[in-house]
Amino acid sequence: MKTRVRGEYLRGLVVGTMLLVSTAAFAASPKGTQEPVMAPEGLVMDASLRSTETRTLELTPVVPGSDGMRFDLPSSAKGAKEVTLAVLAGVRVVARETVVLPDALPATPTVTFLSQYPKELAQIRRLDAANHGALRFTVSAGEQILVNVAFQEADGGSVGTNAAVGVSSKIEMKIPRPRIATDGMEPDPECEQACHDTYVDCYYNICDQRGNCSYCWTDYQYCAESCPQICVEPKSVSTVTTSWTQIGSYNHGQICVNGYAYLLIEMVDRRYVYQRTTHCDNSYTDVLQETQYRSRWCKYPLGPGCFGNFYNPPPTC
Repeated sequence: MKTRVRGEYLRGLVVGTMLLVSTAAFAASPKGTQEPVMAPEGLVMDASLRSTETRTLELTPVVPGSDGMRFDLPSSAKGAKEVTLAVLAGVRVVARETVVLPDALPATPTVTFLSQYPKELAQIRRLDAANHGALRFTVSAGEQILVNVAFQEADGGSVGTNAAVGVSSKIEMKIPRPRIATDGMEPDPECEQACHDTYVDCYYNICDQRGNCSYCWTDYQYCAESCPQICVEPKSVSTVTTSWTQIGSYNHGQICVNGYAYLLIEMVDRRYVYQRTTHCDNSYTDVLQETQYRSRWCKYPLGPGCFGNFYNPPPTC
């Protein structure tokens, strides 16, 4: 009965973006790395369960859903280390993303464009609609143009269901924005220098050094604040972080909690950290700085009937 319950569970376990691998699947899958079953910090595994402390685990990427624009690369992309995806309005770049490709590519490799930038992608689609489909979409490898089609034709043009490949290493955005922020604005250098020269002349030649010369500084501040404000490149440099995305999961075997059997699951998430340089025209460039991973633990109920206790267990999946 216990075997039957476990089999029914494993047949229905693959749901949404979580992929759990059964014991039989471990034996059939390619050889992986032997990893110790490590309980979350502060959790203690009962000694009766130590027989499941090693498993052959395969981390399988999750097929992305509607995030980003999926595009199938042509066969001419084979052998390329990276490709650059771009949207053009005439000769002006609206958005450009560099994707580093893995060494081994599937027969029809699929990449995603602006998968972590849904608002900007929506802006590009609106811009294309407003310009009656005039935007172009290109894919290049080095100096070679591999694809040059209308953006509307490229948008949603992927016919494959495979997981997207590659890692985004650099994104450039030049979508016009209506509002000009004040960050990075400074007084016009020539005007500010004239104010400073007046201050020096006031302090050393006009005011009485035996008295109070504070009015010279007051006049300088008023002068500088009256100068025209101009933007100095770069406007700002900051760090932006994408949201966590689940990329796979580990099945760490059975645990027992107060007489009930569970599977201990480790879910693995990933996010990217970019350095963003914002320019005076409010365009910006994001350069990948770091890829971060985290684990989340939970237990999936199998049913009653086991011995031992697992103290301080993680929450139910």
